[in-house]
Amino acid sequence: MVTYNNKVDYNSIDKESNCSSIEVSVLMSIYDENYNQVSEAVKSILNQTFDKIEFIIVLDDPHNYEIKKYLSRINDSRIILIENKENIGLAHSMNIAIKASNGRYIARMDADDISFPTRLAQQFQYMEQNKDIGILGTQIKKFGDSSRYWLNVTEPKAIKAKLFFKCCIAHPTVMIRKSILIDRNLHYNTRFKSSQDYNLWSRASLDVSIANLPEVLLFYRVHKQQITQRNKKEQQKFFGESQLELVKNILGSITEEEKKISALIWKEEKITDKNDIASFESLIRNLIKQNRHKNIYNLIEFEVPIANLLVKRITPFRIKNYLFLFRITMKNGFFNFIHRKSKKKLLRFSIKRKFRKNNFQNTIL
Repeated sequence: MVTYNNKVDYNSIDKESNCSSIEVSVLMSIYDENYNQVSEAVKSILNQTFDKIEFIIVLDDPHNYEIKKYLSRINDSRIILIENKENIGLAHSMNIAIKASNGRYIARMDADDISFPTRLAQQFQYMEQNKDIGILGTQIKKFGDSSRYWLNVTEPKAIKAKLFFKCCIAHPTVMIRKSILIDRNLHYNTRFKSSQDYNLWSRASLDVSIANLPEVLLFYRVHKQQITQRNKKEQQKFFGESQLELVKNILGSITEEEKKISALIWKEEKITDKNDIASFESLIRNLIKQNRHKNIYNLIEFEVPIANLLVKRITPFRIKNYLFLFRITMKNGFFNFIHRKSKKKLLRFSIKRKFRKNNFQNTIL
């Protein structure tokens, strides 16, 4: 194991001179995870069936002596330990590790999760066979306070469109082609204290193909102490900033009113104010129009979900929004994938409308 005592400037880190056998650099940052969590995570990487790796571990808590002692006892030349002099956060720690890496691929790992033994082998094989893919995730199985599966879409077009609405890539499962980070000057935004991963994926997705393997290859630990559970308000704030950039990318320029209304796209709440309703309807239609013109997102994957928001979010019921959604849905041949409640209302409304029209014509005749 090689240890670096790192200050905040990651340009000062020396690299390994003999790295010809390294294909994948696995990056992990440790802050307040406990011994059992860290040991399980570390073992799951060291026991991978794919062995052409280096394991870069950033200790982001200089006072975590128990973990420091545990890591120092591991006799494995693949481990590179970087000790921060102070807590600098996940984004900055990951940038340091990327700078120190030697592999052609960057693989992420969280200090409280467990990778399946064949995870890196399967991802490496896929990336070698699919040169057009820049970022690759996998499916996950939660454990701890939850036992659910988190299954995401797998195709690049679907992922790109889905990222406009929500994160569909599990951060600790990703493998990234290092060349795309260098060529496109992509890195973790150190201003983001949370949702750093979504910010990176949303920026990368505009010109990088992202895929997910259909297999579950990681156990994702859920507990009350993790950042995603503790700082939900902060997470939503940074999440919203990233999503606003995606709106700007479609519309070009954006007004203060549109900024305010854009936030309603991702908030799970009903829109009842008359002025907000009018602005929201205008924004959704404009996004669809501009996306058709610029061809940023696949029409099928983008138009139906965003038009569906007019039906799901606006209260009270507005017939014109159902008709708009119906036209979008029919045009894209996507009727089977529409929100179930919206589909029932659309069918009911269409049948009533047709019946009334026929009744009217028969009365005239």
